[in-house]
Amino acid sequence: MPISVKKCSVIIYGRNALRISPYYLCGLRLRFTDTVKDLGVTMNCHLQFTEHVSCIVGKAHSRAYLIRKCFISRNPPLLMRAFNTYVRPLLESASPVWSPQCKHLIDKVESVQRRFTKWLPGYSILDYPTRLTSLEQCSLEKRRTVQDLILMYKFVFSLVDVQTSNFIIPRNDAVPTRGNPYKVLLTVSRTNVRRHFFTERTALIWNSLPPSVVNFGSLSSFKKTIYNASLFTRY
Repeated sequence: MPISVKKCSVIIYGRNALRISPYYLCGLRLRFTDTVKDLGVTMNCHLQFTEHVSCIVGKAHSRAYLIRKCFISRNPPLLMRAFNTYVRPLLESASPVWSPQCKHLIDKVESVQRRFTKWLPGYSILDYPTRLTSLEQCSLEKRRTVQDLILMYKFVFSLVDVQTSNFIIPRNDAVPTRGNPYKVLLTVSRTNVRRHFFTERTALIWNSLPPSVVNFGSLSSFKKTIYNASLFTRY
């Protein structure tokens, strides 16, 4: 299959990157770009995901609106099930990669579920946390944190086909009587990009998990118990 040069571009990462040397492919000069979409995730040259969040939130709002218009039933559990099936996957796909740390982006993603649950018959007078409790749901922020922890579990116990030593370093000084025995080392971060990287933002919560939650070789049990762990205070 021939390469479509018109669809190719060059992106340079870093604050001090200079575009001084042009790049060529098949004799044609490639254009420079500030954003790139890779495996469904859009990021810019500063390793930020603002464009990605805006894109998925826009699609999710549109899909949630279609559920409101197309479903004749106004049964809240049925509509919530439709939301979880058709809308929520848009807001959770590859979340360990792009999970936002800025409050305005967190609220922007949460606004999709906040607006949809407020529209449900009988729920408009309730505040958001009460609506979630009544519908037996949790915030999207909590679900992203859980997805981070599940991926960390897979890294710690080598359940993914990657070189985990490139991402995490076990803490050899972990005290068996304090927290779980599978703690990972927190590294010193000099930039916000590194500070909010998956392993760095997840390590602190992971290290605080009790041994009863982190059981070797029991991923299914971990998934069931992690949602009930008292680790989330925002919603």
